[in-house]
Amino acid sequence: MVGQWWEDTKYTNALTKLRDPVWFFEHMLVLRYIKGKPQFFKVTDMQREILTHVYETLEKGEPIKVILLKGRRIGYSTLMAGLLLWNTLIKMIEDSADKEWDIISASYLQATMLFDTTKRMITFNPLLLSAVMENKGGKRLYSDSVYFQSPDKTLRSTVSALASGGATKRGRSPDGIVWDEAAQVKDEDYHDLSISSLSGDNHEFIGSTPFDDSGWFYDKATNAEKQGYTIFHYPMAEVTDEGMEMVNDGEHRDLTVEHIIKVHGCKKSGGHMSPQEVVEYLQTVDSLTARREVFGQFVGGDELYYESAMVKDVMYDMLPVDIWNLKDHELDEALTPYSQFRMGIDWAGGGAH
Repeated sequence: MVGQWWEDTKYTNALTKLRDPVWFFEHMLVLRYIKGKPQFFKVTDMQREILTHVYETLEKGEPIKVILLKGRRIGYSTLMAGLLLWNTLIKMIEDSADKEWDIISASYLQATMLFDTTKRMITFNPLLLSAVMENKGGKRLYSDSVYFQSPDKTLRSTVSALASGGATKRGRSPDGIVWDEAAQVKDEDYHDLSISSLSGDNHEFIGSTPFDDSGWFYDKATNAEKQGYTIFHYPMAEVTDEGMEMVNDGEHRDLTVEHIIKVHGCKKSGGHMSPQEVVEYLQTVDSLTARREVFGQFVGGDELYYESAMVKDVMYDMLPVDIWNLKDHELDEALTPYSQFRMGIDWAGGGAH
């Protein structure tokens, strides 16, 4: 009689295919359980393309150097979380070598958020959890790190989440680095932790939504081939030429489903967003946010700011000058026409301008 799902003979016999990262994702990474049944990863086109590139690059014996210029909600975090497991567990055994990978972001919170996805993937599959090293305190699986070991306890691997600045960067030389929201990492922090500090495999994944048209991430993303990187550009949705003209003219809220060619954005509950959901999402953001975080465009210079004249018109010409003298019920009535008004003030570059 077959016991748990991971003990099924068909499942255990298929583990010989673990060298294929796509197979690993679709048969080892459990994202959730529904009525007690594991719901495995279903890779998107973006994820499949990058996983295939990773596999082919490693087969050539070359280091992985990838830049992903992306929109929001396209599945980057789950992709990196799974790849961290594949590169530490599967490659540790295949290469007969210890593996050490770092997740680095501008903030500790951002880095640990990506690691938390990795942690859940470990706890959801008992086979992955069984590879976690144990000591007197139990499994070495923490909020910002995990330690693996081979069955014979001769090999060890580690995944750690770190903030880019401060003392955390001292004395580290991992086999690979995953940069999360890389555009937020300061130039000096990146250069302190750059590829030159890596050891062993020298792998580097750099992913981010774009920000200002300057800095190390902008330089790498616009000169990737010259620096030996392969760049992938995945917006939340691809649109027609007419649609992109509308986006660049600040008319993103006028896009219709007919302008959407392909959707890469994912729902929080799983699966792709529909074209209609993308159109509805665009109604909630300003022009700069749409161009950068939805369509993955670098925006810089004068485009980073709203003209003060426009802000003045909005704040003074639309609302009654003596609004502070109105009584509560009169104030509510005066503000009713503007209750849905939204204004975005963009602080690109962390206030550096």
